[in-house]
Amino acid sequence: MSNIQIQFNNTQLNTGDTITGKLVCMFSSPKNFRKLYIRLKCKEHTSWTDSERYYDHHDKKHKTRYVNYTGTNTLFYQEVVLHGEGSLSAGHHVFPFSVKIPEHLPSSFVCSYGFIKHSIKGTMDRPWKLDLEDYRELQVMSPIKLSTFNSHIQEAVNLSDDKTLCCCCCASGPITLCLSLEKQGFVVGESINVKVYCLNMSNSNVNGITVIVKSNLDYKTTHPGVKYKHDSELVSSTGDTGVGAHGEREYNFVLDIPQSTPVYNFAGCDLFRSSHELKVCAAIPGMHNDFEIEQTIYLGHIPFNTISPIFPQPGFNAGPNVPIMPMPMPMPSNEGATAPVNNVAPSAPPKLLMSNEENSGDGNANELPPPSYNEAIQNTKINLN
Repeated sequence: MSNIQIQFNNTQLNTGDTITGKLVCMFSSPKNFRKLYIRLKCKEHTSWTDSERYYDHHDKKHKTRYVNYTGTNTLFYQEVVLHGEGSLSAGHHVFPFSVKIPEHLPSSFVCSYGFIKHSIKGTMDRPWKLDLEDYRELQVMSPIKLSTFNSHIQEAVNLSDDKTLCCCCCASGPITLCLSLEKQGFVVGESINVKVYCLNMSNSNVNGITVIVKSNLDYKTTHPGVKYKHDSELVSSTGDTGVGAHGEREYNFVLDIPQSTPVYNFAGCDLFRSSHELKVCAAIPGMHNDFEIEQTIYLGHIPFNTISPIFPQPGFNAGPNVPIMPMPMPMPSNEGATAPVNNVAPSAPPKLLMSNEENSGDGNANELPPPSYNEAIQNTKINLN
Protein backbone atom coordinates (compact mmCIF):
# COMPACT_ATOMS: atom_id res chain seq x y z
CA MET A 1 0.00 0.00 0.00
CA SER A 2 1.46 3.37 -1.05
CA ASN A 3 0.46 6.76 0.29
CA ILE A 4 1.69 10.26 1.09
CA GLN A 5 0.99 12.20 4.27
CA ILE A 6 1.34 15.85 5.31
CA GLN A 7 2.69 16.25 8.83
CA PHE A 8 2.93 19.46 10.87
CA ASN A 9 2.16 20.42 14.44
CA ASN A 10 -0.64 22.96 14.38
CA THR A 11 -3.74 23.27 12.17
CA GLN A 12 -4.96 26.35 14.10
CA LEU A 13 -3.06 29.29 12.70
CA ASN A 14 -3.04 33.04 12.12
CA THR A 15 -2.50 34.94 8.91
CA GLY A 16 1.21 35.69 8.61
CA ASP A 17 2.18 32.37 10.26
CA THR A 18 4.65 30.03 8.59
CA ILE A 19 3.65 26.37 8.30
CA THR A 20 6.70 24.16 8.74
CA GLY A 21 6.23 20.45 8.20
CA LYS A 22 7.08 17.52 6.02
CA LEU A 23 5.51 15.42 3.29
CA VAL A 24 6.08 11.75 4.14
CA CYS A 25 5.96 9.25 1.26
CA MET A 26 5.59 5.52 1.90
CA PHE A 27 5.80 3.31 -1.19
CA SER A 28 5.39 -0.44 -1.54
CA SER A 29 6.92 -0.28 -5.04
CA PRO A 30 8.93 2.23 -7.12
CA LYS A 31 6.95 5.24 -8.30
CA ASN A 32 7.29 7.37 -11.45
CA PHE A 33 5.73 10.84 -11.36
CA ARG A 34 5.61 14.20 -13.09
CA LYS A 35 6.09 16.18 -9.88
CA LEU A 36 5.65 16.04 -6.13
CA TYR A 37 4.22 19.25 -4.65
CA ILE A 38 2.16 20.89 -1.95
CA ARG A 39 -0.34 23.69 -2.48
CA LEU A 40 -1.81 26.27 -0.09
CA LYS A 41 -5.31 27.49 -0.95
CA CYS A 42 -8.00 29.86 0.37
CA LYS A 43 -11.49 29.57 -1.15
CA GLU A 44 -14.83 31.30 -0.57
CA HIS A 45 -18.11 29.65 -1.50
CA THR A 46 -21.81 30.50 -1.11
CA SER A 47 -24.87 28.40 -1.93
CA TRP A 48 -28.60 28.39 -1.26
CA THR A 49 -31.90 27.51 -2.94
CA ASP A 50 -34.65 30.06 -3.65
CA SER A 51 -38.08 29.67 -5.19
CA GLU A 52 -39.27 31.81 -8.07
CA ARG A 53 -42.48 32.22 -10.03
CA TYR A 54 -42.52 31.78 -13.81
CA TYR A 55 -45.06 31.47 -16.59
CA ASP A 56 -45.30 28.10 -18.34
CA HIS A 57 -46.26 28.88 -21.95
CA HIS A 58 -47.09 25.25 -22.63
CA ASP A 59 -49.59 24.88 -19.76
CA LYS A 60 -50.47 28.59 -19.95
CA LYS A 61 -50.27 29.19 -16.21
CA HIS A 62 -47.88 30.44 -13.54
CA LYS A 63 -45.77 27.89 -11.70
CA THR A 64 -43.10 27.78 -8.97
CA ARG A 65 -39.64 26.36 -9.43
CA TYR A 66 -36.58 26.09 -7.21
CA VAL A 67 -33.22 27.46 -8.30
CA ASN A 68 -29.85 26.72 -6.71
CA TYR A 69 -27.67 29.85 -6.53
CA THR A 70 -23.92 29.57 -5.95
CA GLY A 71 -20.77 31.64 -5.88
CA THR A 72 -17.14 30.50 -5.71
CA ASN A 73 -13.84 32.37 -5.72
CA THR A 74 -10.26 31.30 -5.10
CA LEU A 75 -8.75 34.01 -2.92
CA PHE A 76 -5.25 32.55 -2.78
CA TYR A 77 -3.38 29.68 -4.44
CA GLN A 78 0.29 28.85 -4.02
CA GLU A 79 2.06 25.75 -5.27
CA VAL A 80 5.48 24.65 -4.02
CA VAL A 81 7.25 21.85 -5.93
CA LEU A 82 9.21 19.51 -3.67
CA HIS A 83 10.50 17.21 -6.43
CA GLY A 84 10.37 17.52 -10.18
CA GLU A 85 9.73 14.77 -12.71
CA GLY A 86 11.46 11.54 -11.80
CA SER A 87 11.06 8.38 -9.76
CA LEU A 88 11.43 7.20 -6.18
CA SER A 89 12.26 3.75 -4.96
CA ALA A 90 10.07 1.69 -2.67
CA GLY A 91 10.36 2.65 0.97
CA HIS A 92 10.11 5.72 3.16
CA HIS A 93 10.89 9.24 1.87
CA VAL A 94 10.60 12.58 3.68
CA PHE A 95 10.39 16.04 2.09
CA PRO A 96 10.45 19.04 4.47
CA PHE A 97 8.58 22.19 3.48
CA SER A 98 7.93 25.68 4.79
CA VAL A 99 5.15 27.96 3.50
CA LYS A 100 3.75 31.24 4.79
CA ILE A 101 0.07 32.18 5.06
CA PRO A 102 -0.24 35.70 3.60
CA GLU A 103 -1.39 38.36 6.02
CA HIS A 104 -4.09 39.77 3.74
CA LEU A 105 -6.32 36.67 3.77
CA PRO A 106 -9.68 36.41 5.60
CA SER A 107 -10.47 34.26 8.62
CA SER A 108 -11.89 30.75 8.30
CA PHE A 109 -15.68 30.92 8.39
CA VAL A 110 -18.68 28.62 7.98
CA CYS A 111 -22.43 29.23 8.09
CA SER A 112 -25.64 27.92 6.53
CA TYR A 113 -25.06 30.05 3.41
CA GLY A 114 -21.42 29.20 2.68
CA PHE A 115 -17.87 29.05 3.93
CA ILE A 116 -14.33 30.39 3.71
CA LYS A 117 -11.83 27.56 3.86
CA HIS A 118 -8.04 27.42 4.10
CA SER A 119 -6.38 24.15 3.16
CA ILE A 120 -3.06 22.53 2.37
CA LYS A 121 -2.73 19.58 0.04
CA GLY A 122 0.12 17.29 -0.95
CA THR A 123 0.05 15.62 -4.38
CA MET A 124 2.15 13.16 -6.36
CA ASP A 125 1.17 13.79 -9.96
CA ARG A 126 1.44 10.46 -11.78
CA PRO A 127 0.99 9.92 -15.55
CA TRP A 128 -1.85 7.59 -16.53
CA LYS A 129 -2.57 6.72 -12.90
CA LEU A 130 -4.51 8.11 -9.98
CA ASP A 131 -2.57 10.75 -8.14
CA LEU A 132 -1.50 10.12 -4.55
CA GLU A 133 -2.92 12.92 -2.37
CA ASP A 134 -3.30 14.09 1.21
CA TYR A 135 -5.59 16.99 2.18
CA ARG A 136 -5.66 18.97 5.43
CA GLU A 137 -8.07 21.77 6.31
CA LEU A 138 -6.65 24.67 8.34
CA GLN A 139 -8.36 26.87 10.92
CA VAL A 140 -6.97 30.35 10.26
CA MET A 141 -7.73 33.52 12.17
CA SER A 142 -7.11 36.93 10.67
CA PRO A 143 -7.16 39.46 13.54
CA ILE A 144 -8.58 42.87 12.63
CA LYS A 145 -6.46 45.94 13.33
CA LEU A 146 -8.45 49.10 13.92
CA SER A 147 -5.67 50.95 12.12
CA THR A 148 -6.82 49.35 8.85
CA PHE A 149 -9.91 51.55 8.99
CA ASN A 150 -9.92 55.28 8.35
CA SER A 151 -8.48 57.26 11.25
CA HIS A 152 -11.78 59.14 11.59
CA ILE A 153 -13.13 56.23 13.66
CA GLN A 154 -11.08 57.62 16.58
CA GLU A 155 -13.12 60.81 16.50
CA ALA A 156 -16.22 61.54 18.58
CA VAL A 157 -19.61 61.46 16.89
CA ASN A 158 -22.77 63.41 17.72
CA LEU A 159 -26.03 62.99 15.85
CA SER A 160 -29.70 63.66 16.38
CA ASP A 161 -33.05 63.22 14.72
CA ASP A 162 -36.65 64.05 15.52
CA LYS A 163 -40.04 62.54 14.85
CA THR A 164 -43.47 64.13 14.91
CA LEU A 165 -46.40 61.97 16.00
CA CYS A 166 -49.58 62.52 14.02
CA CYS A 167 -53.03 61.39 15.08
CA CYS A 168 -56.37 62.20 13.40
CA CYS A 169 -54.78 64.92 11.26
CA CYS A 170 -53.48 66.70 14.37
CA ALA A 171 -49.76 66.84 15.04
CA SER A 172 -48.23 67.21 18.47
CA GLY A 173 -44.71 68.40 19.20
CA PRO A 174 -41.68 66.36 18.06
CA ILE A 175 -39.68 63.74 19.90
CA THR A 176 -35.93 64.41 19.59
CA LEU A 177 -33.21 61.81 20.14
CA CYS A 178 -29.53 62.75 20.45
CA LEU A 179 -26.67 60.24 20.46
CA SER A 180 -23.05 60.90 21.44
CA LEU A 181 -20.09 58.52 21.25
CA GLU A 182 -16.51 59.31 22.23
CA LYS A 183 -15.22 57.33 19.22
CA GLN A 184 -16.40 54.84 16.60
CA GLY A 185 -13.77 52.06 16.76
CA PHE A 186 -13.64 49.47 19.54
CA VAL A 187 -11.91 46.17 20.29
CA VAL A 188 -13.55 43.06 21.72
CA GLY A 189 -13.49 43.18 25.52
CA GLU A 190 -13.95 46.96 25.54
CA SER A 191 -16.92 48.93 26.90
CA ILE A 192 -18.76 51.54 24.83
CA ASN A 193 -19.88 54.70 26.65
CA VAL A 194 -23.10 55.98 25.09
CA LYS A 195 -24.82 59.26 25.92
CA VAL A 196 -28.45 59.61 24.87
CA TYR A 197 -30.68 62.66 25.28
CA CYS A 198 -34.44 62.41 24.73
CA LEU A 199 -36.62 65.52 24.47
CA ASN A 200 -40.29 64.55 24.29
CA MET A 201 -42.48 67.50 23.29
CA SER A 202 -45.30 65.25 22.08
CA ASN A 203 -48.54 64.37 23.85
CA SER A 204 -47.50 60.68 24.12
CA ASN A 205 -45.16 58.98 26.54
CA VAL A 206 -41.92 57.31 25.46
CA ASN A 207 -42.17 53.92 27.15
CA GLY A 208 -38.46 53.10 27.16
CA ILE A 209 -35.03 53.70 25.62
CA THR A 210 -33.00 50.74 24.32
CA VAL A 211 -29.42 50.72 23.00
CA ILE A 212 -28.09 47.73 21.07
CA VAL A 213 -24.99 46.78 19.09
CA LYS A 214 -25.50 44.25 16.34
CA SER A 215 -23.43 42.55 13.67
CA ASN A 216 -24.67 42.48 10.07
CA LEU A 217 -23.59 39.70 7.73
CA ASP A 218 -24.28 39.81 3.98
CA TYR A 219 -23.81 36.95 1.52
CA LYS A 220 -23.77 36.98 -2.27
CA THR A 221 -24.05 34.45 -5.10
CA THR A 222 -23.03 34.98 -8.74
CA HIS A 223 -24.52 32.03 -10.67
CA PRO A 224 -26.98 31.74 -12.39
CA GLY A 225 -27.52 35.30 -11.16
CA VAL A 226 -26.59 37.70 -8.41
CA LYS A 227 -28.57 37.11 -5.22
CA TYR A 228 -28.12 38.26 -1.62
CA LYS A 229 -28.89 36.97 1.85
CA HIS A 230 -28.67 38.88 5.11
CA ASP A 231 -28.17 37.84 8.74
CA SER A 232 -27.78 39.85 11.91
CA GLU A 233 -26.48 38.90 15.35
CA LEU A 234 -27.00 40.75 18.62
CA VAL A 235 -23.69 41.68 20.22
CA SER A 236 -24.77 43.69 23.27
CA SER A 237 -27.83 45.56 24.58
CA THR A 238 -29.00 47.71 27.48
CA GLY A 239 -31.90 50.02 28.24
CA ASP A 240 -33.84 52.14 30.73
CA THR A 241 -37.28 53.59 31.37
CA GLY A 242 -38.67 56.23 29.07
CA VAL A 243 -39.73 59.89 29.16
CA GLY A 244 -43.21 61.25 29.85
CA ALA A 245 -45.06 63.65 27.56
CA HIS A 246 -43.45 67.12 27.47
CA GLY A 247 -40.43 65.80 29.41
CA GLU A 248 -36.74 65.32 28.83
CA ARG A 249 -34.02 63.04 30.13
CA GLU A 250 -30.31 62.35 29.66
CA TYR A 251 -28.95 58.78 29.79
CA ASN A 252 -25.43 57.41 30.26
CA PHE A 253 -25.26 53.81 29.04
CA VAL A 254 -22.34 51.39 29.11
CA LEU A 255 -22.38 48.51 26.62
CA ASP A 256 -19.82 45.75 27.14
CA ILE A 257 -18.45 44.03 24.04
CA PRO A 258 -17.70 40.48 25.28
CA GLN A 259 -14.20 39.17 24.69
CA SER A 260 -15.80 36.13 23.00
CA THR A 261 -17.68 38.24 20.44
CA PRO A 262 -17.11 36.77 16.96
CA VAL A 263 -15.74 39.55 14.74
CA TYR A 264 -15.22 38.21 11.24
CA ASN A 265 -12.45 39.42 8.97
CA PHE A 266 -13.63 39.11 5.36
CA ALA A 267 -10.65 40.93 3.86
CA GLY A 268 -10.40 40.33 0.12
CA CYS A 269 -13.78 38.53 -0.06
CA ASP A 270 -16.35 39.30 -2.74
CA LEU A 271 -19.13 37.00 -1.46
CA PHE A 272 -19.06 37.93 2.25
CA ARG A 273 -19.45 41.29 4.00
CA SER A 274 -19.58 42.21 7.68
CA SER A 275 -20.49 45.46 9.45
CA HIS A 276 -21.56 46.65 12.90
CA GLU A 277 -24.02 49.28 14.03
CA LEU A 278 -25.16 50.87 17.26
CA LYS A 279 -28.88 51.61 17.42
CA VAL A 280 -30.91 53.74 19.87
CA CYS A 281 -34.62 52.96 19.97
CA ALA A 282 -37.38 54.94 21.67
CA ALA A 283 -40.45 52.76 22.25
CA ILE A 284 -43.64 54.68 21.43
CA PRO A 285 -47.03 53.21 22.41
CA GLY A 286 -50.13 52.87 20.28
CA MET A 287 -50.20 52.82 16.51
CA HIS A 288 -46.93 54.71 16.11
CA ASN A 289 -43.72 53.07 14.97
CA ASP A 290 -40.77 53.12 17.36
CA PHE A 291 -38.29 55.93 16.80
CA GLU A 292 -34.73 54.79 15.98
CA ILE A 293 -31.38 56.38 15.18
CA GLU A 294 -28.35 54.38 14.04
CA GLN A 295 -24.58 54.85 13.90
CA THR A 296 -22.04 52.62 12.16
CA ILE A 297 -19.26 51.45 14.47
CA TYR A 298 -16.13 49.36 13.86
CA LEU A 299 -15.07 46.32 15.90
CA GLY A 300 -11.67 44.65 15.81
CA HIS A 301 -9.08 42.77 17.82
CA ILE A 302 -6.05 45.09 17.89
CA PRO A 303 -6.32 48.74 19.06
CA PHE A 304 -4.66 51.68 17.37
CA ASN A 305 -0.89 52.05 17.93
CA THR A 306 -0.53 48.43 19.07
CA ILE A 307 1.90 46.00 17.43
CA SER A 308 0.05 43.04 15.95
CA PRO A 309 0.52 39.99 18.21
CA ILE A 310 0.67 36.35 17.29
CA PHE A 311 -2.50 34.76 18.63
CA PRO A 312 -1.63 31.52 20.49
CA GLN A 313 -5.25 30.33 20.34
CA PRO A 314 -7.71 30.67 17.47
CA GLY A 315 -10.63 32.97 17.68
CA PHE A 316 -13.08 33.23 15.64
CA ASN A 317 -7.90 45.72 4.50
CA ALA A 318 -6.34 43.67 2.16
CA GLY A 319 -2.62 44.40 2.02
CA PRO A 320 -0.09 43.47 -0.58
CA ASN A 321 0.34 39.85 -1.53
CA VAL A 322 3.13 38.12 0.36
CA PRO A 323 5.01 35.87 -2.06
CA ILE A 324 6.00 32.32 -1.12
CA MET A 325 9.37 31.48 -2.53
CA PRO A 326 9.86 28.00 -3.97
CA MET A 327 12.52 25.88 -2.28
CA PRO A 328 15.44 24.01 -3.81
CA MET A 329 14.62 20.53 -5.04
CA PRO A 330 15.56 17.86 -2.44
CA MET A 331 17.53 14.71 -3.22
CA PRO A 332 15.52 11.77 -1.83
CA SER A 333 16.91 8.61 -0.26
CA ASN A 334 15.41 5.51 1.33
CA GLU A 335 16.36 6.79 4.79
CA GLY A 336 14.49 10.05 4.23
CA ALA A 337 15.12 12.77 1.73
CA THR A 338 15.74 16.22 3.05
CA ALA A 339 15.32 19.55 1.39
CA PRO A 340 16.55 22.86 2.78
CA VAL A 341 13.75 24.84 4.43
CA ASN A 342 13.61 28.54 3.56
CA ASN A 343 13.18 29.82 6.26
CA VAL A 344 -26.51 62.91 9.61
CA ALA A 345 -28.73 64.76 10.71
CA PRO A 346 -29.06 68.35 11.98
CA SER A 347 -27.45 68.98 15.32
CA ALA A 348 -29.54 68.53 18.47
CA PRO A 349 -30.61 71.47 20.61
CA PRO A 350 -28.37 70.32 23.49
CA LYS A 351 -25.01 69.01 22.29
CA LEU A 352 -23.41 66.32 24.46
CA LEU A 353 -19.68 66.61 24.93
CA MET A 354 -17.59 63.54 25.51
CA SER A 355 -13.87 62.95 25.82
CA ASN A 356 -12.03 61.10 23.13
CA GLU A 357 -9.35 58.83 24.54
CA GLU A 358 -6.92 57.09 22.31
CA ASN A 359 -6.01 53.47 22.81
CA SER A 360 -2.38 52.57 22.93
CA GLY A 361 -0.41 49.45 23.74
CA ASP A 362 2.92 47.77 23.65
CA GLY A 363 3.81 44.29 22.50
CA ASN A 364 6.07 42.02 20.57
CA ALA A 365 4.83 40.78 17.24
CA ASN A 366 6.33 37.30 17.63
CA GLU A 367 5.80 36.58 21.28
CA LEU A 368 2.78 38.35 22.74
CA PRO A 369 -0.74 36.91 23.00
CA PRO A 370 -3.57 39.27 22.08
CA PRO A 371 -3.66 42.04 24.72
CA SER A 372 -6.85 42.72 26.60
CA TYR A 373 -8.32 46.15 26.10
CA ASN A 374 -7.21 47.35 29.56
CA GLU A 375 -3.65 46.10 28.95
CA ALA A 376 -3.59 47.79 25.55
CA ILE A 377 -4.61 51.22 26.80
CA GLN A 378 -2.40 51.06 29.90
CA ASN A 379 0.77 50.13 27.96
CA THR A 380 1.20 47.03 30.11
CA LYS A 381 4.01 44.85 28.91
CA ILE A 382 3.29 41.12 28.88
CA ASN A 383 6.01 38.51 29.13
CA LEU A 384 5.11 35.16 27.65
CA ASN A 385 7.31 32.27 28.71
